[in-house]
Amino acid sequence: NPGTVAPTNFGNQTITVTFAEYPGLFREKYASVPEAYTVSLPLSVPFFTDITGDDKADEITVSGNYDSDGRYYITMAVSTDKTEYEDEWFSYGLDPYYVKTADGNSFLYVFSLNSEDETRNSTLSVFELKNGEAELLGTSEIGLSNKGNNIFALPTDPENILLDTYDGTTDSVFSADDNGIPMKTVSVSSTEEFLNAVSSNTEIIIKQHFFF
Repeated sequence: NPGTVAPTNFGNQTITVTFAEYPGLFREKYASVPEAYTVSLPLSVPFFTDITGDDKADEITVSGNYDSDGRYYITMAVSTDKTEYEDEWFSYGLDPYYVKTADGNSFLYVFSLNSEDETRNSTLSVFELKNGEAELLGTSEIGLSNKGNNIFALPTDPENILLDTYDGTTDSVFSADDNGIPMKTVSVSSTEEFLNAVSSNTEIIIKQHFFF
């Protein structure tokens, strides 16, 4: 009930309960973890997972500071038990996700909203989470697929992420490569198809017997 956990004027409260620490609270079928998955992270709230390889939970927190008018973020920070990354950051919104790939690697995706208009263009920043540290690998001008009315495709599987490239080619399916960077794969069999496929975050497979 309202006020049970904290006073109602404290705003929305978020509680994280890990399967590993409290196995008795969950039925076995809910405690099974897939090899690859993506989890949405609330801002300024610790998220716990193993990013050091010692089978113990490590803390990850993504946060941001607003400008004096409270309209947009001017800094963004990623903190772990061992390091803290903080940089100047212009964004109207921050949407972080923890990504675990099938090969056991961990990454952090942070989608930064670049505008307030209906296009909702965003930039994806990819951080590698390794040995308890967070390292920025790179950025791409891609964002979650916008279905309209501020409804976006929810990424749950790193092998099948629906993203928008804002170049006229929308709803493209991407998958995290070995470095965690989302890539889409396009097969081509003609010069025209090859030229149309050339874009960032794209692996182009040239079919056999195709010559320029």
